[in-house]
Order: sequence, then C-alpha cells, then structure tokens
Amino acid sequence: MPTRTRTLRTALLLALLSAALPAFADEVVLEDGTRILGKVVGLGEGTLTIEGGSAGKLTIPFASVRSVVTEGEHTVVLADGRSFRGRLEMTAGGAPQVTSAAGAEAVTFGLITAIDPPEKKDVVWSGNVNISAKATDGNTNTDSIASSAEAIRRTDDDRLTFFGDWNYSEEEGQVSQRNASGTGKYDYFLSKRLFVYGNGSVEGDDFQDLSQRATVGAGAGYQFLDDETYKYYEEVGVSYVDEDFHDGIRDEYASSRFSGKFDWNIVAKRIAFFHFHEVFWSLEDQDDILVDTRTGFRFTLIGNFFASLQVNYKWDNTPAAGKERDDTEYLLGLGYSFTF
Repeated sequence: MPTRTRTLRTALLLALLSAALPAFADEVVLEDGTRILGKVVGLGEGTLTIEGGSAGKLTIPFASVRSVVTEGEHTVVLADGRSFRGRLEMTAGGAPQVTSAAGAEAVTFGLITAIDPPEKKDVVWSGNVNISAKATDGNTNTDSIASSAEAIRRTDDDRLTFFGDWNYSEEEGQVSQRNASGTGKYDYFLSKRLFVYGNGSVEGDDFQDLSQRATVGAGAGYQFLDDETYKYYEEVGVSYVDEDFHDGIRDEYASSRFSGKFDWNIVAKRIAFFHFHEVFWSLEDQDDILVDTRTGFRFTLIGNFFASLQVNYKWDNTPAAGKERDDTEYLLGLGYSFTF
C-alpha cells in the first residue's frame, strides 16, 4: 500500500474517532477536590449546571465549587450587577478571571451570581385572576361571588399596575353585599430602587352608603426587594379624596397616603404569600382615616392554576351614619396566574 494512501486513511480514522468521542472542554473542581469534565451550561439561583459527562446532566450547588475553567466564552454576572463576556480561567496564583480578546478581567469567585443567564425581556406582563363563589339551597338560601384581577407591566425603567375587584352576595333573595373598586398606578424608577408614582382609584359600596369614592395622587417609593423569591416596596405621597354618599353628603379633602406590597415565593412555583396595604389619612381632619389590606396565600394546583386563601380588611374611621367602621372578608378561591 503506498505510503500516501496509508497516511490519508490514518488521518481519516483519527478524525472519525475524534468525532465519535465526547469533547470535554470545561473543567469544574469541587471543594473536596472532585474534578468534573463536561460543558458548563449555566449558573442560576445558586446552582451550576453541567452537561456532556458520563453522568449526563449534573446540577451542583455553586457554594460547593472551588473553580471553573471553560474553553468557550460565557457571560459572567457579578452580585454588583457588572457582567463580562469571555472564558473563565484560573491564573497561576489560583485567582479567577474572565478572558476575552479585549483582555483579562479579574473577578471574585464568591461574587459570581450567574453564568449565561436567560435573556431578559424588555417588557414583562404578569398578574392573576381570582374567583371565590358560594351557593346554598335548603334551610338557608345564599349566593355569593368575590372576584379580583391584577395586571402588572414591568420594564427596567417603569411599572404599570392595574387592580380591580367586584363582590356580590344574596341571602334569602335579598342583596346583602355589593361593592366594586378599580385602581391604577404608574411607577417611574429614578434608580434601581427609588421610584416616583402617580395613581388613581374609584370604588363604590352600597352597604356602606358609599355611592363613589375617587382618589388621585402622587408620591415616591422604595423597592427594598425585587427578585424571584421576594418583592417588597413601600411608598408615601399625597392624594385628593372625593367621596359621594347615597344620602347626598359629599366630602372632599387632601390626604396623605401610605402603601406597601410584599410577595414571597415560599416554595418556588408551589406556595406563595402576598400582602398589600394602603392608608389614607386626611391632612384636614385627623380622625378621617381609611385603611385597606389584602393578605393571603396561593397554592399551585396544576400549571398556572392555583387555590387561594385570603383575608381582606377595610377600616373607615368616619363611616356613614349607622354603619360599622370595619369590614372583614374571608375568601377561599380558585385563580389563574400569567406571565409573558
């Protein structure tokens, strides 16, 4: 066999063998010295994902990782928000760095929070629809329905929130509850945490003799937490309040406004806690105080459907004549959440 032909065949065989064998380009070393070869897919929520090794896909707590060296380029995000694109390497002295054509950037390993995070959408809509209903027939005849809906539009610069609810009840053919409300709020973020807002609301409650209460206001707030587990803000401002009652009495005044919202994913995609509060305190009459709160839990059933357990509480320190100051609702409902 001619030497040239033999050489070509050998080269072809080596190429085929190389293609058939897995290419382990990336190396991960754990704190206990274990060395893992494979392909680093990404890091998110404290978990490093590796593919391509003999064990298949691995997920490893990042806290147990001593070093990561990659052959290809990755996007590395630090806790302070900075990000770099390049190969993760270790220097001779054991210090990590991200290397690209532009040069090497030293990083602190413990400050790496994400590797190749999912592409962030410019606009994200989220929200939920919730309905609670009850009907009885026999010794007692009752029909009731409580419904609410919330939609939030979020970008890096602003947030738009809509909320509305409607409640209706009958007992022995007589209407015992009928009220509805709707709110809208726009937040503009001056920084990652600090924002200013403008808001408005309208509501009516036949059994509080409230024909209509309308508010409009503005103020500032601070986003203390905003991640996959916790979302929490508080805000303060001033509002104009206009109240019309069924007996013809009208009350309008300037008011301070205090409000906050807290959401906690206790078990990711399974159990969530939520709370909202809003307080209007008249700047003209210190006894004129309005309080509105919504607090509860959501339990995922299947897909985007959930069951909810909720308590709504309202306090009007100066109600219409003959009416109670507070109202409390206990609701068990079904709902649907969405994000797109």
